[in-house]
Amino acid sequence: MFSEKESYFLVFLYPQGETLASVLKSWSRGLPEYMIAEYAWQLCDVLTTLGEQQPPLVHGAISPETILISEEGKQAILMHLPLLPPKEIVGKVDDIGSAYRAPEQVHGIINPASDLYSLAATLYHAATGSAPYERPPAFYPPARRLNEAVSPAMEMILARQLRLTVTQRYHSPLEMKQDLAALLESYATQATRAVVPLQPSEVPLLSIKEEKRSQPMNLKQIQIMLPMLIGILVLLGLLLAILFHR
Repeated sequence: MFSEKESYFLVFLYPQGETLASVLKSWSRGLPEYMIAEYAWQLCDVLTTLGEQQPPLVHGAISPETILISEEGKQAILMHLPLLPPKEIVGKVDDIGSAYRAPEQVHGIINPASDLYSLAATLYHAATGSAPYERPPAFYPPARRLNEAVSPAMEMILARQLRLTVTQRYHSPLEMKQDLAALLESYATQATRAVVPLQPSEVPLLSIKEEKRSQPMNLKQIQIMLPMLIGILVLLGLLLAILFHR
């Protein structure tokens, strides 16, 4: 940030990557949980910094569309950071992004707690593959009911932060971040985790492209490959028949 000739300028890094909304389109059943936990840990850190400003800065529109995932898939970046308090129209629910807002925000109450709720709603979508605009407002069934791969600890974190009453949720992003840190550390004891993290932010993440390549073939791919394999076997049979006939 600098000023020149009575004008003020802010310089931002050019964002590179793809939005979480775009990433989720390729993962209909939700992202791997350790990726979600790492992204959540990073974004809680951002919300902590925003809340420490005087006055606190409120984003007001956190959703998969406003979260950018870096090209290598290791970092989550919150886009459209506010320079001024958001101006909210009470009762405006005609866009997809509004489905991620806290119940109190829909009624015109905007504060840092609203951002943390929106983040949890976004994480729920990423963990289960179920978008909030596909269900009744503020209705979040247990995450494991929609995706058995979700751990009990992640389900607990999401359930606590998605409660209707503000006082029953996490008191701050820092408090939620502590539970996420414990969850990240628990992954080190699993056989699928090869590296023991020293700090939560150091947990190595597979890139999105690498993760996709490691997935087994689905039914559609098998249906495409099967006729090709049968054709190859038939050709080999004909060649063998010709050779033996000679």
